[in-house]
Amino acid sequence: MSVSYETIECERCGYAETSLVTAGKFVWSDGSEEYWFSRQLAVCKNCECVVAMEEFPEPAVLAEARKRLGSYWRKLTRNYGVDDVGMMARSKGLAVAEKVIALQRKPVCLSCGSANVAPLVTPDDGGSDDTRIRSLGIQHPGCGGMLTIYGSGGDRAAPLEVTRIYDLHGRQIGTRPGW
Repeated sequence: MSVSYETIECERCGYAETSLVTAGKFVWSDGSEEYWFSRQLAVCKNCECVVAMEEFPEPAVLAEARKRLGSYWRKLTRNYGVDDVGMMARSKGLAVAEKVIALQRKPVCLSCGSANVAPLVTPDDGGSDDTRIRSLGIQHPGCGGMLTIYGSGGDRAAPLEVTRIYDLHGRQIGTRPGW
């Protein structure tokens, strides 16, 4: 599978990273079940770079998914809906996501496990097809230079298919090939 991507660079020191840091499958595990969770681009002050960061499901979405999952009629017809809630209800390991949310912790950097991380908000004006260099208005924690972003212009990459496994606190505990 190939995906388009964006490149984030520092104007001062030349540091560069791509949005491909969020590619692959990321799962929380409680030792018996796994839940495939969402992630987002972020800037980690400990790593001093662009990283993947956990993205928690909204508690209301999680509660509605649990409600749909408990419905006898929906179980019988396997019709949980086509929205985000329905997709979550169909997911295996929903109880693992509920355990993570119950911890009431902050999302962490998926490289170092630090909560000293902030989401990287990308401009909505171009996406991966837009090769214009656009400022993110964020300083690179490594040198203080400004971070910019530009799209791959339609180029695509095929990242290595790997599953990264994290405990309930967001610490990486293993990897395995494939999805």
